Amino acid sequence: MIKTDVCPNCNSDRIINLLERIYSPPVNVTREMMENEKVPYFDERLWILFEKVLASREPVKFEATLCQACGFIFYNPRFTHHEIMIQAEADNTILVPKTMRGVGDWVPAQKKYQRAKRIYNLISAFNKGSAAKQRILDYGGKHGHNLVVFIEKGSTGYILDLKDIWRVSGTVYLGKDLTDLDKGDRYDIILLCHVMEHLNDPSGLLRDLTSHLADNGLIYVELPLGCFMEWKTMEDPTLHMNYYSEESLYKSLRMAGLDVIYLSTRNQWVTHGKMLCLNAIACKREGSTVTRFKTTLEQMDRMKYFWYNMKKTPKKHALRMLKKINDRIVQSIRICISRYL
Repeated sequence: MIKTDVCPNCNSDRIINLLERIYSPPVNVTREMMENEKVPYFDERLWILFEKVLASREPVKFEATLCQACGFIFYNPRFTHHEIMIQAEADNTILVPKTMRGVGDWVPAQKKYQRAKRIYNLISAFNKGSAAKQRILDYGGKHGHNLVVFIEKGSTGYILDLKDIWRVSGTVYLGKDLTDLDKGDRYDIILLCHVMEHLNDPSGLLRDLTSHLADNGLIYVELPLGCFMEWKTMEDPTLHMNYYSEESLYKSLRMAGLDVIYLSTRNQWVTHGKMLCLNAIACKREGSTVTRFKTTLEQMDRMKYFWYNMKKTPKKHALRMLKKINDRIVQSIRICISRYL
């Protein structure tokens, strides 16, 4: 791991620490248990961190750091690319075989077509080319589920991912990363869904992807709204390294030389439920169509964000709030009953 004194997003030295978290290796977890028994999720992740990545049993400290220049929140120190590859290899050789045997709590992604349709409909509103015969690249696309609707419309779906595994019909596996592409390869649409939060150099990836985008092409980026709560509650430091807001995502796209034509924060279905996500569409042209965004500090403000949602969809959020109050009352009653009866 490498401690950085500048922002990985914009290289500014205007960074401040928000909090520190110390992680310790899990107790009484062995490789045999990891391979054959049900182990709590966070114990699995921490075992991989200490046994595989760090090769040490010493506790390790991470700092959640905010860049005051671009609004980017990141964990420091940073994993190197090699360490990220070690984590991925451990997942593929230890955790994936176990889950395929039905050991553990793993559940396949749900509503995959619904999600693919949402992505297609959003991009189609800005896509000036014909939906048929377009080249669509899904970076980190795994099985290719997000490409299904594009393929139904006549496009060809391509995937770059760390491992060539089972893929949906009509997709083509190209390799692990951009080094497996030819220099002149161009794509009409590039999907980058829930990838940048995992990388040690996400801005570098954006710049490199831009060189493979067709002149009239679009790049779609989808990320969790990590600046809201996730950076503060992350129990697994190996899962996400970067915590985005509209501000930091917007500035990342602009620094990559892209025009941001759509930017939003939505509570939407991803794989196993709804979560607050950032959605952006950008293209290769001069200027900036979108000029306004929510700042990181705004989206970190829980109450301000709560009232923003209440104003936008009052009935939905009022019912959600009442449900939470009801759940807490019921829980309190159960605790009282268990204590005094």
